[in-house]
Amino acid sequence: MNLSKLTNARGGVRLGGIGMNAKKLCGLSWWLNDRMNRLVPIVPGDFDRNALTEAMTASGIDEMIAEREVVVPTPPVFTYEDWEDWEKAIINYLSSKRGTRGTLLKYVIRNDVNFQMPDACRYDQLVYGELLAGMAFDNDKKLMVHKILLPLVTGTDAEQWMSKAKCGRSNMSSLREHYDGVAEGERRLARADDVLKHLIYVNEASFSFETYTINTIKKNLDVYAKYAAPGK
Repeated sequence: MNLSKLTNARGGVRLGGIGMNAKKLCGLSWWLNDRMNRLVPIVPGDFDRNALTEAMTASGIDEMIAEREVVVPTPPVFTYEDWEDWEKAIINYLSSKRGTRGTLLKYVIRNDVNFQMPDACRYDQLVYGELLAGMAFDNDKKLMVHKILLPLVTGTDAEQWMSKAKCGRSNMSSLREHYDGVAEGERRLARADDVLKHLIYVNEASFSFETYTINTIKKNLDVYAKYAAPGK
């Protein structure tokens, strides 16, 4: 219904320059939603002329981004040896997909430990500010994230740790609890230590020093950084 065509008695509304007013309303809506989604206090006095201009621009940018889906390769099938890289691939993939409310699906499997909302960038505030409850979350965890994870672990060692729950967040939590657990961490540290002790750089003809450094040394040092206890 076009309210501008109704009489005042019937609830008609007339806005001069409807195009610009519509953009301003979109800007105000964006500003309010952005703060609610990032758990930032809404202070009416903060919405000044500059804030309106920025919000109108941001609203248009968000609409454009939503229409241009970023193509990220589907993560590979799970393997025990590549757990760390596989987890990163999952996070990266879900960071390119939007859920029911438009939030990046990374929020479903986020790790809240040690996260400080006030110190985070806007992107992380949106991911960590999204509620892990409600109809939108139920849809995202069951019909989206769970369905993305399931075919990647079916028939692998990880399938048994997915639990029977059709919930992407529970699935990822189960995998992390096992593959990042104390026992698995010690096993990965021992393997990384063995690789670094016995790895020998032969010559440039065999493989470049850059490849040697990135693919071997760095990967195993990352294992130390993730699983080694402080002081080790």
